[in-house]
Amino acid sequence: MPNYCDYKLSKYNYFLQGIQGTMIYYNHLYKQLCKFPAEYYERVQDCISATKQGRATAVDDIVIFNELCRRNALLPKNYDEEAVSALHYMNEITRNSLCFIIYPTLACNFRCPYCYQDHENLNMNAEVAAGIISYVRKNIIKHRELHVAWFGGEPLLRMDLIQKMSEAFMDICHKRNRLYTSAITTNGYLLNKETFMRLYRLNVRKFAITIDGLHDVHDKQRITIDGKGTLDRIISNLLDIKTISSNLKFEMNIRSNVSKEGLKTLEKYVKYMSGLFADDDRFCFSFRPVYDWGGNNIEGFRDHLLEARIGSKNLYDLLYDLDYPVNYFQHYEEITNSTICYASREHTYAIEPDGRLSKCTSANRHIANYFVGRIDGHGNMETDRNIIAQWATPYREKADCKDCFFEANCHSNFCVLDKVLYGSREKKCPGGKEHIAEYIKLLDKNNDRYRYIEEVEIKKEY
Repeated sequence: MPNYCDYKLSKYNYFLQGIQGTMIYYNHLYKQLCKFPAEYYERVQDCISATKQGRATAVDDIVIFNELCRRNALLPKNYDEEAVSALHYMNEITRNSLCFIIYPTLACNFRCPYCYQDHENLNMNAEVAAGIISYVRKNIIKHRELHVAWFGGEPLLRMDLIQKMSEAFMDICHKRNRLYTSAITTNGYLLNKETFMRLYRLNVRKFAITIDGLHDVHDKQRITIDGKGTLDRIISNLLDIKTISSNLKFEMNIRSNVSKEGLKTLEKYVKYMSGLFADDDRFCFSFRPVYDWGGNNIEGFRDHLLEARIGSKNLYDLLYDLDYPVNYFQHYEEITNSTICYASREHTYAIEPDGRLSKCTSANRHIANYFVGRIDGHGNMETDRNIIAQWATPYREKADCKDCFFEANCHSNFCVLDKVLYGSREKKCPGGKEHIAEYIKLLDKNNDRYRYIEEVEIKKEY
């Protein structure tokens, strides 16, 4: 029989009481999000307490003890999980995947009042597109896969370019026996069923669009360049896409940026969207307060912003109180996927229409250290390794990160933009950490339908 004093609790454990008295256990490093049945709640607590106290007595509840050990909630005293976490970070930032975020255009057919972009009428020309394709052809053999995310501006304004480049990427990866995946961020206005199927055939499987509420909110926050509302068109597009055979698997991620006005009508909006999409798991949702993302437009919208801490807390509390089924898969991914800033990863670049390379898609394009290089029409990439190295360096000296349970998820590198561009040492935490209790409660409430949280099966005791 093992002794409690020979074991320790993982520093990355997070426990929470779920609905109906269950014990929910989360640990990102060991890929755990599960819940123990309510009848075992006190026994789990007792085992945790005994380990925390380092009792030199034999384990008296071997069933629960073994289950917690199997899930790495309890570890041998000499286990160096900080080293395991550091290895995880190294693997994340150096993983052998080539990732391009490609702007086919910086132009946009929308004029959202909180948008940080300037909507320059800058389009990628044939030479730059050919250079990107040439780079992939010459270098894909060094990588296990290519992932392309189409961004903008509104990328669907250049569907012709997306088609041409995607076909080339697919052909190259097929011939080199490399995996090719793709995603797109679009406002959804041009995403009719025909365009969706064209993108699907080009291996685009993840779609990110934004709907901010019902007509009285969305049609003020998500307007066309000539000031017209857009909700009806976007909803019509999504309902047409929903009719596509369930054998076609994709993720339609619908984000809602909630303003003060949106918070007032949140229940009506969630009820409406639940009625349309709750029966199709391919459509999932996330909710965020409208933040100040920078740029020149936000000053005119500042009075409509929710306060990040108070407003966001109220937002998730309101969502929890609603009884309409909604697939919160995006919030699930936010706590189960790594939140290390994509800009930290060695082989990830954002490519502007003129071929300039950056590591980030923020509003700070005028800052000297923002651009890290350029790709030319022949597929040659010149980069400043000194600047790139700054993006990959975490806030390791921040003492308040060292003992944080979420550190194995973000590794103090959730967002390093201000560090690289302005020399700031102010730590930034992911929303998944700040609101983990609210997120898990939302997932738990909807677990019967969507199965986000594994239910621990305790073997029958004899």
